[in-house]
Amino acid sequence: PPGDGNGISPRGGRSPRSKLVSRREPGTGVSGAYREHKPSDPLKPFVDCVWTRVGRPGLESRVLPDGAVDIIFDLAAPSPSTAAFVVGTMTAPVVVKPSRPSDIVAVRFHPGGAQPIFGNSMRELSDLRVDLSSIWAAQVASEWTERLKETGTAPSRVRLLQRLLTGKILESPPPDPRV
Repeated sequence: PPGDGNGISPRGGRSPRSKLVSRREPGTGVSGAYREHKPSDPLKPFVDCVWTRVGRPGLESRVLPDGAVDIIFDLAAPSPSTAAFVVGTMTAPVVVKPSRPSDIVAVRFHPGGAQPIFGNSMRELSDLRVDLSSIWAAQVASEWTERLKETGTAPSRVRLLQRLLTGKILESPPPDPRV
């Protein structure tokens, strides 16, 4: 999403359990450390990967359309109300230029995989960035953000986010068999 300063990194393909895609080295201009983590077994039908990114303001990144919906928690956001958001499927590339530091943990769903989490048409979110609190109860978005912030390391955050998502899927109604 352009202009939000969170520095979302380009989306990559399949990865091993944890894959370092890029690293910011002082003076090199590389924009940040981005890792993809394989989903836990219960999430595999829905989730492509959980990813993390820590970065400082830097160079532009191009995010390419991939048919996926992401839930992103930017734990360095200046306001808790803007820390958790959903990025819908994209129909065109987006250039992101981070204007502030970021500390992100996020989930990328398989195409169609976000439906059980949100229970509505993802088409409505195409090319949009929407605060998670406007889709879920604000209290849930805030609670997830705070719990992720309180968890100190990226691997711990990945595990926590996967547990939270698994719980959310288990409490969701089953998909309509006609779909």
